[in-house]
Amino acid sequence: MKSKQLANVLIKILGLSLFIYAILSIVAGLLELGHLRQGMQWQFMLSPIEHGIVQLAIGIYLMAKSRSLTGYLFKDDDE
Repeated sequence: MKSKQLANVLIKILGLSLFIYAILSIVAGLLELGHLRQGMQWQFMLSPIEHGIVQLAIGIYLMAKSRSLTGYLFKDDDE
């Protein structure tokens, strides 16, 4: 396996792990939001959901653009 192929697979795995972690973070944030007590600040409860959405977007981007990212990182490497 060449270095470009390995980097492509590793970037996809990183994107997938971010995607899964983001889903879990969003679900946990929604569950906490369901148990909202009076007097608690909304912005503190929405924070895990917002971070999860950002991680979800980054994970999808890494999975979709792994080949172009690998090409950018290994410009000088011949296949």
